[in-house]
Amino acid sequence: LIAEAMARLRAAPPASLGGRAVVRMDDLENGVDGLPPTDGLRFTLDGARVIIRPSGTEPKLKCYLQVVVPVAGDVAEAKAHAQIELAALRDSVAEALAL
Repeated sequence: LIAEAMARLRAAPPASLGGRAVVRMDDLENGVDGLPPTDGLRFTLDGARVIIRPSGTEPKLKCYLQVVVPVAGDVAEAKAHAQIELAALRDSVAEALAL
């Protein structure tokens, strides 16, 4: 299942995740930005980033989600907005992985 999910993402990467357009997809299997090759994908979005890779010790995929929300005033409000953005991103990644 894990290898199939990674192959599916490589063959048909999503055009958007969490309502944000995918600006760039890096296949980490080829080595990127001076990093050694590893089985993983990095999606760069406008104001967000998603990295998906198989676990090295367990039979599961690891997904790292990052959003950037500018803080114009209230930090708590920005944090709440970031939580909403992360939830949308998480749901979208799960859908892209067919989970």
